[in-house]
Amino acid sequence: MKTKLLTICLLLLTSQVFAEECKGTDVSKWDNCHGIFSFSNGDKYVGAYKNGKQHGHGTFTYHPVINRIGNEYVGEWKDGKRSGHGTFTYFRGQKYVGEWEDDKRNGHGKQSNAKGWYYVGEFKDHLRHGHGKMTYADGVIFEGEWKDDLRNGHGTLTYNNRNKKVGKWRNNKFIGE
Repeated sequence: MKTKLLTICLLLLTSQVFAEECKGTDVSKWDNCHGIFSFSNGDKYVGAYKNGKQHGHGTFTYHPVINRIGNEYVGEWKDGKRSGHGTFTYFRGQKYVGEWEDDKRNGHGKQSNAKGWYYVGEFKDHLRHGHGKMTYADGVIFEGEWKDDLRNGHGTLTYNNRNKKVGKWRNNKFIGE
């Protein structure tokens, strides 16, 4: 496992070091190169391009407007969409580290925020979906099945005093054992 991770890191580093710098101002013609593009709305992408689209490793920084100030994605891209492993840091302290597919959180990841809660588990189309563990800021823990961002299926809710609710859940509500 360590060898595989080291090989991947080495490939990423060398591909960035040896990538040709993108030339010209027509992004649609950028291919197999590394470049910087500032969008008209103030967004900025620094990274690899293929066939005029973000492809490979790159950093996308969102324009500093009130609802997105400081948002940034660092990770893998495929055909202009976030795809592969990446980290999205939100301006209010929320963060997602994990898998992306088709520009959405899809696969295994960890989502956390500045208030102290965090979720480790599966995502589908940006939502908690599949098996996962949510640790709330007050220390309460739910581990089990999620569907469409809600507790659905079998799971265990453990309170601070170690009391537990074990059984079936539907739309965040406990329905019994």
